[in-house]
Amino acid sequence: MEEENNQLRVRESSWEENFKSQDQQRLSKLEHLRQSNKEALKKYQKDTKKNLAEALPILRSNLREWRQLTNFFISKEPEIKEANLEELVALVEVLKECLQLEGAPTEPTDQPQEEGD
Repeated sequence: MEEENNQLRVRESSWEENFKSQDQQRLSKLEHLRQSNKEALKKYQKDTKKNLAEALPILRSNLREWRQLTNFFISKEPEIKEANLEELVALVEVLKECLQLEGAPTEPTDQPQEEGD
């Protein structure tokens, strides 16, 4: 009986050691994955900023503001603010910063006259 108890204790201690070593291995793998994900995210952010900086002049050259003026559409160069690319990560944010449509008309200019009763 005493010998069985000793064998069980030895097994238990070996299992605990095995569990601790497996736990350490998992933690080291997890830390490695975290580090590689951080590096990948930094690389993607850097590449995105670079691509946006290259694409922004092309987008600006293609941008046109159309205004409706008595059934004619006239192309006009838009007023574009300078974008701070260090603060911008997504293309949508770049377009929101650059595109100024505040002065564009929102109602049609040619409306039929309503006849009074």
